Amino acid sequence: MRRLLRILSIVSLTTLMLVLAGEHHPALVNAGVIRTQVLKTGNLYVLSIGINVSPNESIFHNLKFAVADAQAVADAFSTKEVGNAFRNVEIKTLVDSNASLAGIRSALEHLIEVCKPEDVVIIYYSGYAMPQSTQPETRSTSRTSPDYNFIVFDSSVSFRGDYSVSNPFTAHELSLLLLSIQAQRQIVIIDSSDAAAAFDSLSAALNSDSVFTLRNTGRRYALFGVEGMGFESPGLGHGRLTYTLLQAMQGGADPDHKGFITEADLEGYMMSHLNYNLMEYGVGHRSLSSSEQLLSYSDLRGLCLSTDGKSPGCYTNYGYDPEAKIAEETRGQGPREPSAVQQAAARGTDYALILAGNTYDHWPKLNNPIYDAQTLQQELIQNFGYAKENIFYRENPTKRDIHDLLTELQHRSFDQNDRLLVYIAGHGYMEDSGEGFIVTRETELPTDDPYLDSGLDLSRFRSTVDGLPVPHILLVLDVCYGGSFRDHKSMPEYTSESLDAAPSLDALINNKMKSVSRLYIASGGIRQAYDGEPGRHSPFARTFLKTLEKYGGPEHMIDMGKLDGAVYGLCPHPYYGTFGVQQEGGDFIFIPKPDAQPVSDPGLEAKVEGPHCSS
Repeated sequence: MRRLLRILSIVSLTTLMLVLAGEHHPALVNAGVIRTQVLKTGNLYVLSIGINVSPNESIFHNLKFAVADAQAVADAFSTKEVGNAFRNVEIKTLVDSNASLAGIRSALEHLIEVCKPEDVVIIYYSGYAMPQSTQPETRSTSRTSPDYNFIVFDSSVSFRGDYSVSNPFTAHELSLLLLSIQAQRQIVIIDSSDAAAAFDSLSAALNSDSVFTLRNTGRRYALFGVEGMGFESPGLGHGRLTYTLLQAMQGGADPDHKGFITEADLEGYMMSHLNYNLMEYGVGHRSLSSSEQLLSYSDLRGLCLSTDGKSPGCYTNYGYDPEAKIAEETRGQGPREPSAVQQAAARGTDYALILAGNTYDHWPKLNNPIYDAQTLQQELIQNFGYAKENIFYRENPTKRDIHDLLTELQHRSFDQNDRLLVYIAGHGYMEDSGEGFIVTRETELPTDDPYLDSGLDLSRFRSTVDGLPVPHILLVLDVCYGGSFRDHKSMPEYTSESLDAAPSLDALINNKMKSVSRLYIASGGIRQAYDGEPGRHSPFARTFLKTLEKYGGPEHMIDMGKLDGAVYGLCPHPYYGTFGVQQEGGDFIFIPKPDAQPVSDPGLEAKVEGPHCSS
């Protein structure tokens, strides 16, 4: 039986780095070579906004801590440790009367004037906003339009059966200003209720890109907010999100004392501590709301935000591409689209992470995973143009092996059309709770490890893979219970566009590559997956490999739809779906070489009867 177990060491990919000696050079850092001294790439600009004053005290009371929030966030990014990560740090704080519509516009227009592509921008807002109707004691009112309104100092709010706001600063306007700022790396933090509404509005304005990976404009984004009510807490002296952010920047996000804090560390700490810290410190008379959870989208997880200046592993250039062409947008204009010729030429580079285990310290030996993986690697290199140096391959991997490979991928630079295939074959396991695991070479049996600490937790693995800076990822799990990988959140459904709906193959490929993709296929669903006869491949691997051998038929392209159609009839029925930052329309494609010919493999040539399902 194939099983998967938990890996706790993947909690933070950036905590384990390889230290090499030598001269500092940007090209070496981009290639993933880490030095013991921080290379400062650009400047950091922080705009911190906090508004206590209510626009209408008969409807909303004055807030107590929004101004303190903004000032504390400004202080948090004024430390020596933050300064160690950037050439210069410039901070602008706007509170109450200074945070008028004109004042905020002026501050953002200043960033348009001064920012360069290598810089980093952080926009922070604390105060009332206008998502959908909520209780007035929270930091929100109600919205009556598709946009999201930040209620600034000179905004006014009235209520005549519904809320009406005049003179707001909208998320749409913010998005246009962000597109005009030349800094390639931009972070937005919103401590107000129901930031999901702001995300929706921002993503719609930012070229309908719900995960803010606007690489056609040369920019990467991260966005943090609260899903649900954004309460203030008298016991904390801050909004809950802000308090957790401050704790993270004060060292909470570096529990291992590695000497630096990345955006991923910040996100991970806030994700796990937003409610935990509030229960520990108390929230005065207000009860803890289970609906208040961190909402985050990020394409900047490897960006180093704070460092002691001497610890290795601080990537201040993460997400910066000196060769990227920043579009020169003006207000009201979207990013320029590349020409059809440019799109057709930019099909990206293929990468693969292949992990296969036959032999285990505690689990029964398997017949075919390594054979499956070797054949797949040969097929990818010979017929699909995968370069051998772009295939990360391990047989009988340990937990540490997987961690190191993911770390290497985390710190690679990828282009907007690059693709990563993750293929895992071996043992898998699922608890009664439905939690799934990858079994690594040293994983103990559940009878000896009841908490499954010795393996790799699929939910953590899913989060780690999702966070890799690759636009297109397909995860293939040929393991027992691999379907427990599925993301239980509401995810976009996968849809496959055919050549009939596109004017040409190039146009079809370009359509499939427009949107970020996170797709998976799991051979066993949530049941046991068959290993197969020795030397004959597993039933799933045989079908997967034979599908690749068809080389896409007349379309000369294999997408997720063709893969799913090929394996659907297997028993047990495989699971497939989307996860993480998958966008609507996102797909994963294999593009065969013009002279592709099947590899010589007796195991594929032999006729093998696999198991059949009765329904």
